[in-house]
Amino acid sequence: MKYQLKPYRPRISLSNQAVHLDTDDELKQYLRSSGKALNHIEREVREMFRERYRRDIKIKGSSLRTEILVHVYADTVFLTLLELNEKLPGPVSSRLAVPLKRLRRATEVIDIGERYNDQNRFVFDWLSMAEPILTAVFRHLV
Repeated sequence: MKYQLKPYRPRISLSNQAVHLDTDDELKQYLRSSGKALNHIEREVREMFRERYRRDIKIKGSSLRTEILVHVYADTVFLTLLELNEKLPGPVSSRLAVPLKRLRRATEVIDIGERYNDQNRFVFDWLSMAEPILTAVFRHLV
C-alpha cells in the first residue's frame, strides 16, 4: 500500500543513463512538507525510468536522495547569496554576480547519473553514509 503525500509531481526528464530533476520552489516546498518526500521522489524517479527503459537505474537509493537534497540546499544557498549580493556596493557586487549566477545555474537542474556516466556519483555515494543527518538538517533549510 502506497502512502499519500500532498500532490506533487516532480519535473523529471530522463536519458538512458541519467535522471534530470528541476530544482524549483515547488520541489523545495515539497521537501519541507514531509520527511517522506525524498522517498516519494526516489520511487517516482525509479518508476519513470523503469517504465521508459525497461530496466532499473543503477543508483543506490540513499545516494540518489542525498544528491537531490544537497543540490536543493546548494541552490537555496546560491539564491540567498545572489539576493545579498544585490545589497553590496556596485564594484563588489559586480565581481560576485557572475560566479554566483554560474553556481546557481549549476543547481537549477539536478543531473543524477549512473556511476559510469556521472563523475560525481562517488561524492554522493560517500555522502549518503550520513543521509539521516543530512536529511534531518537540510530538509528544514531548503
